[in-house]
Amino acid sequence: MEAPLIPGNEADRMHALKALHLLDTPMQENFERITRITQAIFNVPIVSFTLIDSDRQWFKSVQGLDICETSREVSFCGHVINQAALFIINDATKDPRFADNPLVTGEPFIRFYAGYPVHSADGFKIGSLCIIDTKPHDFTKAQLAPLKDMAAMLEAELKALDARKQQVETVEELERAKRQALVDGLTRLWNRSGIENIVRKQMHIAKESKENFAVALVDIDNFKAVNDTYGHNAGDAILRNVAKRLLRGYRATDSVGRWGGEEFLVVLNSADQENFFNAAERARNIISETPIIFENLEITITVTTGLTSFDWTRPCEIIDLISEADQALYMGKHTGKNVVKISLSVKDNNAKK
Repeated sequence: MEAPLIPGNEADRMHALKALHLLDTPMQENFERITRITQAIFNVPIVSFTLIDSDRQWFKSVQGLDICETSREVSFCGHVINQAALFIINDATKDPRFADNPLVTGEPFIRFYAGYPVHSADGFKIGSLCIIDTKPHDFTKAQLAPLKDMAAMLEAELKALDARKQQVETVEELERAKRQALVDGLTRLWNRSGIENIVRKQMHIAKESKENFAVALVDIDNFKAVNDTYGHNAGDAILRNVAKRLLRGYRATDSVGRWGGEEFLVVLNSADQENFFNAAERARNIISETPIIFENLEITITVTTGLTSFDWTRPCEIIDLISEADQALYMGKHTGKNVVKISLSVKDNNAKK
């Protein structure tokens, strides 16, 4: 096996990577969308937007794999940052550099690989966009040309990185170990502590700016029955899939976290009732409209959502806000499930205005 070489500008490259504040952060829909489209274009099982850290490759967005990193020593993407353009391996088992690589001899059994370098705004190769298959291919460079375009779209996203203020602060102020402790290992969303921290910051921002915001508490319907019927591995697959679909349904400016078990919490940067209701409805439809594939099974999943809003003019703590969303969720569960319900407190406040 041939380990990837360390670039001559490694110190500057790593500085550019760290400055992006992307390592060990939750999934973001702007990157998820690009890897999903890339997967559809090339019809391959695995696509990844990979960041090359000092000792690992870390997947900021990945389709078709449940892991989020491997060592840099065994990485294919580690080789890409030493290339000027496209890097192709048509059959890894026949390439002496990769034939005995553990990612070839074991899971995910890589055979075909193609990667294109992704640059930071200041021109450093911080990672790659790659497509992977478990069978060999003989794609030509011309056939793989769209990969360059998709990598350019990633670079445009990096240049225009406009994550919400409280998310940026949460990421920038934390060291790597503390940052990792706020991300849910299974779904790669904010975990309970992480999303609670964002709610707290948003409450502070709302009070200063005198603008309201909303929260949504989302619960997977009949999740225990799914676990009992199909097993916990299927349950984990469903949680990961619902997490990705929630990101698709809500807006890039909203924050999504796993509140616990099969519950998710969403912080919406708008308290306009029509806007936050429509966002919740869109996410609910995305989750229910297409079955989740697990092994050879098609599992239809629905969610029930409780909505409430933070009104900066009235005293309210985090526990009160979540309790209001939970009460709306409870109403939804007892009126048929697979619905979106708005808290009575929001309706009462609107009626008084």
